[in-house]
Amino acid sequence: MIYSKGRRQLQVQAKNLFCHWAVNESGMSRTEIAKRPGMTQPGVGYATIRGAQIAQRMNYKLVK
Repeated sequence: MIYSKGRRQLQVQAKNLFCHWAVNESGMSRTEIAKRPGMTQPGVGYATIRGAQIAQRMNYKLVK
C-alpha cells in the first residue's frame, strides 16, 4: 500500500509514518528510503517531518 502512488489520506499518512520511523528509529538514510517507495530524497524529508507530527498527534510509538 505505501509503495503505490496516490494521494488517499490513509495511504499518505502511512507513508509519512513509515518515513519518520525509518529515518529516526532505524537510522536509514533518506536516500536509501527514497528508493523503496519510489519517492525523492527531499520528499522523504518532508514526509519524515509530517510523520513526526502525525506520531506526536496520535501518540504513536514504535514498539521494539
